[in-house]
Parts: sequence; structure tokens; C-alpha cells
Amino acid sequence: MIHKRKPCARPGCPNTHQEKGIYCKVHQRKQPKREKSPYAHLYGADWQRESKRFLRGRPWCECEDCKASGNPRPANCVDHIKAHRGDTLLFWNRRNWQPMNQRCNAAKAVREEGAFGNDY
Repeated sequence: MIHKRKPCARPGCPNTHQEKGIYCKVHQRKQPKREKSPYAHLYGADWQRESKRFLRGRPWCECEDCKASGNPRPANCVDHIKAHRGDTLLFWNRRNWQPMNQRCNAAKAVREEGAFGNDY
């Protein structure tokens, strides 16, 4: 399969690229790499399997906003009610899990764990 060459997304760059991504080879190396979460190792195959099993029995978001509205969103992720911060016992404790919609989960993370100027 022949890939069509595309212009580099870096403003003012005359180079083109054909690989995955949006930058040419020169600028691809200069892009900062996203750091992995220090807890990324916990979210492997075991977590994927167990969280899917958990959601099968509880298909609706149980966040405070959804409960109050009476019109919950479909749950598509498992939230840790209390942030585990790497504590494997708390991570795997099902009493610390709740079904959530990704939007609700993101809003909770911003509120509780800090973002957009909030303290962590």
C-alpha cells in the first residue's frame, strides 16, 4: 500500500511525511513524549477483565449528578471512589469501585484530583 505524502503539521516546515502521525521525521523527534502514569502497570489485562465483569452487573453511571438527575448515563468505565494512589489493596477492593460514564469520571477527576488551577 502506497501512502500519500502529507505536509508536516509544524508551522513553516516545508517537509512532508508519509508515516503515522502528523510531523515529518525532523519534528517528530522534537515532540515531547507523554509520560505514563506511575500506576499504569495496574491497568493491565486483569483490570480490563474485572472491570468489564463489574460493569455487566451495573450498567448505569452511579455518580452524584446522574443519581440526582434521575436520568443516568450508560456506565462505560469503573471509577475508584477513593483514589488508590498505587495502593494495590485499595485498587482491587470492589467496595471502592463504582460504575461511571467517562464524562462524569473526567469531571470528578478534575474536581477531586486537580486540574485547571485546582490544587492536587
